[in-house]
Amino acid sequence: MTGATTPAFAFALPDNVDRSAAAEMAHAFAGAIQSGKDVIIDGSKVTHIGQAGLQILLTGFASARQRGSKFDITQPSDSFNAAASLAGASGLLGLS
Repeated sequence: MTGATTPAFAFALPDNVDRSAAAEMAHAFAGAIQSGKDVIIDGSKVTHIGQAGLQILLTGFASARQRGSKFDITQPSDSFNAAASLAGASGLLGLS
């Protein structure tokens, strides 16, 4: 056995994380998590994120943790941080 690891799944959030973006995210995250990949999310371009987007991120975070994978959000924009804080989700998403 060589000890090779499964490559991480990288996903850049769009500037507007609305319901249609959340549906795309859910599909992408589910596939990556089911295959045992760590998920790395770039939140630097987010100008708006709604409750549906935050819910998908929270679900992805919980699912990855349950399977022993990482689910990290990198470079969250100020808008992303503000929305997560307002929803009380900053700590749950590892942003605080």
